[in-house]
Amino acid sequence: RNEVLKQLKDIALGAGPGDQITLYISGHGLQAPARHAEREPDGLEELFLMADARADPVTGSVSGAIADFELE
Repeated sequence: RNEVLKQLKDIALGAGPGDQITLYISGHGLQAPARHAEREPDGLEELFLMADARADPVTGSVSGAIADFELE
């Protein structure tokens, strides 16, 4: 998770005026209770799951995932 976010940040920082970046994500995702309810009218955030993602069945939180708002 952290390495993916670091690499995405590095790509963005390396982009210049007029550059376009296309990010194609393929894999598994899910919805989980939103950590920031004001961002999600339906109360759910979309998550892209890394290979080591783990869900807590009690709280519904997911570690090792990247939330949709982190890719804005």
